[in-house]
Amino acid sequence: MNLYIRGLIGRALVAAAACTLPAVAQAPRAAGQTYVYQLTANDNISTDYSSLPASVRGIAEANLAKANKTPTVYVLTLTTDRVNADGSAHVNVGFTSSLESGIRGADPAVLARFNQFPATFGTDGHFMPQYDPNMQMDPHGNYSMDQMHNQKASEMARLFTDFNTFAGGCAKRGQIKSGDVWRIAGKDQYANSRTYDFAATSIAGSVAAVTMRGDLRSPNSTSSLDATGHYDVARHLVLDLRATNIFKNTTPTGMSSSGTSTMEYKLQ
Repeated sequence: MNLYIRGLIGRALVAAAACTLPAVAQAPRAAGQTYVYQLTANDNISTDYSSLPASVRGIAEANLAKANKTPTVYVLTLTTDRVNADGSAHVNVGFTSSLESGIRGADPAVLARFNQFPATFGTDGHFMPQYDPNMQMDPHGNYSMDQMHNQKASEMARLFTDFNTFAGGCAKRGQIKSGDVWRIAGKDQYANSRTYDFAATSIAGSVAAVTMRGDLRSPNSTSSLDATGHYDVARHLVLDLRATNIFKNTTPTGMSSSGTSTMEYKLQ
């Protein structure tokens, strides 16, 4: 048998075997796995509050100064309880926030019951909290547990937008090689369409060092994203990512803000 025929038979056998395997068997997710991500959010923002009434202007300026001075640290624990047909995992999420740790009289057990929600952990490493965007919070402050969980999931979905773009962009490239450059289309945390440029700067084993950049310009805003991180191609996981947005916005009322917003994600 010549080498050409042998090669054809070999490829046919591999293809047949692949067709008989369920999607779940090829996925990097499994029930019972635990993943812990730390997210550090650090803002340096300047906002013109001159259009606000004097009675609230000082409060707004003080809150902004405090937010700029102190980074917020979230620690999220993702526990898989089942694997979906497409290979993604359903995860139960619990998290802590440094914003809440300093609340006087706050019961950690109560906060823990609030700070949880279901999510999907994709085969590409993206993290998608599950929430209902149409659910409204009780206007009188009598929030149900479902409302609290929904609100927390919505908050985390926004904070992980750049993380998910990075995970999806790296996964779409497949077997990343040093020097590779590619581009994807996506949306930022405000649902604005953007084009993201990726580049692989180095490879160590199955881990790729990758940069991600994307600019946005509109009549009322400009934004420039500069991100660097590491993606494990074999495990389909974002190992770490530092994403900095430099922005300038002007609202229809004339209030303007500018500065930087940096998100640092790290798999523990």
